[in-house]
Amino acid sequence: MNPNYHRYFCAALLALGLFAAPDPAQAEASTVTLTAKASPVDAPHNDRWIVVLKDQPAIGAAYAKRASQERLGSVARRTTMDIAAFQPVSARTHRLIFHPSLSASQVSAALASLRQDPEVAAVEPDYRIRHHAATPNDPGYSDQHYTSAQPVGQWYLKANTGEVRSAINAQGAWPFSQGDSSVVIAVLDTGVLFDHPDLMRTAAGGRLLPGYDFVSADSDGGFARTNDGDGWDSDPSDPGDWIDDALLTSHPHSLSGCDTGNSSWHGTRTSALIGSLSQNGMGIAGVDWRARLLPVRVLGRCGGYTSDIVAGLRWAGGLPVEGVPNNPHPAHIINLSLGHTGACSFSEQATIDELSARGVVVVASAGNNQGAVESPGNCRGVIAVGGLRHVGTKVGFSSFGPEVAISAPGGNCINIGAQQPCLYSIDTATNAGTTTPAEHVYTTQLRSNVGTSFAAPQVAGVAGLLLAVNPSLTPAQVRSAIQESANPFPVESALPNCPGVADGETNVGQCNCTVGQCGAGMLNAQAAVQRVNPAECFFNWAERSVPYLFPAGPLSQTLDAYHYRYYPDFNTYLAIAGDSGHVLYLGSLGLTDLGARAGWFAQSGCL
Repeated sequence: MNPNYHRYFCAALLALGLFAAPDPAQAEASTVTLTAKASPVDAPHNDRWIVVLKDQPAIGAAYAKRASQERLGSVARRTTMDIAAFQPVSARTHRLIFHPSLSASQVSAALASLRQDPEVAAVEPDYRIRHHAATPNDPGYSDQHYTSAQPVGQWYLKANTGEVRSAINAQGAWPFSQGDSSVVIAVLDTGVLFDHPDLMRTAAGGRLLPGYDFVSADSDGGFARTNDGDGWDSDPSDPGDWIDDALLTSHPHSLSGCDTGNSSWHGTRTSALIGSLSQNGMGIAGVDWRARLLPVRVLGRCGGYTSDIVAGLRWAGGLPVEGVPNNPHPAHIINLSLGHTGACSFSEQATIDELSARGVVVVASAGNNQGAVESPGNCRGVIAVGGLRHVGTKVGFSSFGPEVAISAPGGNCINIGAQQPCLYSIDTATNAGTTTPAEHVYTTQLRSNVGTSFAAPQVAGVAGLLLAVNPSLTPAQVRSAIQESANPFPVESALPNCPGVADGETNVGQCNCTVGQCGAGMLNAQAAVQRVNPAECFFNWAERSVPYLFPAGPLSQTLDAYHYRYYPDFNTYLAIAGDSGHVLYLGSLGLTDLGARAGWFAQSGCL
């Protein structure tokens, strides 16, 4: 090959103006006096409600807080009841906590008065929301030693083989995209264990940004639910969410309706599925290897409340939250592995609408109640994720319905014998502590992990891979790419089609997925990334622009982390590295890094 070709190539790029392609590069409670006149109390905890004021034309930022207080004051003057605390979440949304001494009839009268007020858009329960985890219902669930010839480890990230038909083929996507550190994925959950060696803080070379804690104090001012001694603060570390009989006895109101159990470390599990440190010789691989993770703690003991989750959503997506510093790292993607039964609430929908308008992708698990999709998964604009068995049918625990956008592996055990392992667990990072953090470990067939909580992070991780390749994608385009690239659902003759479900010991709740019940199909990471990847367009543009270096005709190929075209006449390569996201030229003089692909894609007109 003529050694001058490399110089010609660079000169041609400079002439086109392309060689220097740039890199893309505690809420304070304000108390107002309500004195009131209504409808039946319709929340399990009737002392906690959300009041949303009607929207107003945009006003200057300097007046927003004062205007909010004036509007609340006018509402207070038009009601007649005893004192209650309004805690602002945003200029329109406020948490209302009634004094526990008020009777149900007094609360009902106050709520009716508020709902009739001309300033008020909605008054709704501050629902308790819990993470979507599921305990395996297969008799084979066991913590005993096992030997298995079945697929083990992270089977759900691999290509499908044999009877495994629901794996997402992330390994096929990684040559095209391994993520990008400019993408931020927020995880609204129980917090996170910052020192887990497969996560770690970004300052220590890990994946975790500082984040925030939005678990509010109990209605009586205590901290039984938060378990960290305070309310909203800047530390989203997970202190554990365990509950025992003594706690239930000592906190009968704050923990009413709660079950005893060990700490779940749920936020660490979901975070690691999205973005565990990968290729580090230990633990597991995440779907997205490079995005930064933003932990937002919204769930404490026995879950969390709608108002805290709305605050967490706002803050994570870069929207203001009253009394809290603005988020310096606004999320591009938010994962919600949590939910409550019932319709999407007004406050949830209003917040998600604002986030969608800002370009934030919101992913949520469908739920584990075998019935209708839970909120916020059923909110407009959310990518709701259903759970699949390894064979591609709906797993028994998964919720389903028309709100589901896509389905992904939720884990299943299939065994029916005693002392047998859970063969298709969704392996991830966790902790061995039953109350407070102890040894950092991983879920396995013996320490199984299943639920739609763990299907949603797979979709959030794939969304990160898409935005790394094409950062201009809107939430609607991300959703479309994921849905349009999905694998079709298989059919098992022994099962009914959803919404009909099977019963019996070994297949309760299972059904053959249909598009109207389980979304567009089964998540396919490789196909989704390729669908939004402008690489083919870029390669074609390069051949048109510099035909004497890149004669048209070669087929694209992949090898390890590289997507490339080889030109045998000159023994040269034009490649895009999936790990770094850079365009590379390999010629007789060696390798030249031509810069970030996003800049090239934009200048070639391929974005």
